[in-house]
Amino acid sequence: MNDNLYVGFSKVDISPVGNIPLMGYHRPSDSTGILDRLYCRTMMMKKNNITLVIVTIENVGFTVDFTKKIRKQIAYELKLTLAQIMVCFTHTHSAPTTISDDKRVNHYCESVETSVHKSIREALHHLEPAEIGWETIECKVGVNRRIHQNGYAVMGDNEKGPVDHRVPILKVVNRDSKNLFGVFLRIGVHANVLKGDNLQISGDLPGWISTHLEKILGCPILTSIGAAGNINPRWRGQPKELSYIANLVVEKVKSKIPKIKIESDILIRFQSNELPFQTIKLSSYQKAENLAREAMKNWGVDTSKWLAEIKNELKNDLFYQLLSMEIQTFQIGKAFISGFPAEIFAETALKISEKLNNNLFFFGGYTNGYTGYLPSKEEFAFGGYEVDWNPVVYGAVFGRLLPLEKETEDRIISYFKNNFGGESQ
Repeated sequence: MNDNLYVGFSKVDISPVGNIPLMGYHRPSDSTGILDRLYCRTMMMKKNNITLVIVTIENVGFTVDFTKKIRKQIAYELKLTLAQIMVCFTHTHSAPTTISDDKRVNHYCESVETSVHKSIREALHHLEPAEIGWETIECKVGVNRRIHQNGYAVMGDNEKGPVDHRVPILKVVNRDSKNLFGVFLRIGVHANVLKGDNLQISGDLPGWISTHLEKILGCPILTSIGAAGNINPRWRGQPKELSYIANLVVEKVKSKIPKIKIESDILIRFQSNELPFQTIKLSSYQKAENLAREAMKNWGVDTSKWLAEIKNELKNDLFYQLLSMEIQTFQIGKAFISGFPAEIFAETALKISEKLNNNLFFFGGYTNGYTGYLPSKEEFAFGGYEVDWNPVVYGAVFGRLLPLEKETEDRIISYFKNNFGGESQ
């Protein structure tokens, strides 16, 4: 290959066969069928000696270790580093769980691994000379879901709360024919239009956006999720709400695609750093019991496994975790796509973009695994599900038993300022 840009896309079905336990709500039973099929999609880019791979998987999220296993296999196959492979989860709350002793779940995980590799090979096979262009639109389909009541955060529509309404769109055309053959976009809204009473498999909002756009535009569409940790869809409930909100986004993207101008002198590059982070310090088992009772009361979940792990780890009435977590960033032309293995609050992404003076810098979560939430510094004091209870509910599953400390957001913003401060538009 010469110094031109080459891009390849692929799409592989990862829908489960038969009924299976779901992740995202605490449902009493397995799935009962398929509303819409689940997919793994890949976009591969090559220019000179640099290759970038973005994989989107329609699932709530895998553990960091399981995701790293998949990335290592891809890296070995393509002779790349992990830093060049970004795995983005769409965070749909209507897909199979990937953590269980259930043989059906283990079989499903193995099938997803196989499908990811198939997707990689197909994207490599479909590489073609390409040109790209970026544009950002606003889609006001999300609403902040944290309301402050008596100094505490509860779930509800906070019309005055911060939301990242930006939807970056990457248009990819064949260099010679100028025909569109792929699109990547990111939206900062939770993939939970369908609620806990839904027992059918679904890609939810990002899946419906991709599938509907593919039918209209006739090419693969990758939809990833950005800073959506505290953002719910404005309309929720049944498939009719899902269709309504997806179509709002689809129509805006469809009308924008023809207007996106092709960039010249395309630069692609990557940066990935493993940084040390620390959780808050838990000073007594009694405090752990209080958190467990609150989580059980508000979410109706069994917290005994979490309590057992805390009791086992609590020494001298003090427990905290030191974690190594990856911040990964791809520059593709004039835009930056960055990710972290947690659910990012909208205001964090907006602060980073503002601090860098770059409206085309997009920091998001659900990247390279899942570890829970990263609340903003301001929201930390208000507690609630995202701050206090999520580690209790899912900590024993995904490995982080406590919230990250309050200063974590500041550290991440400083990281971007130090590493990308000269990259303003």
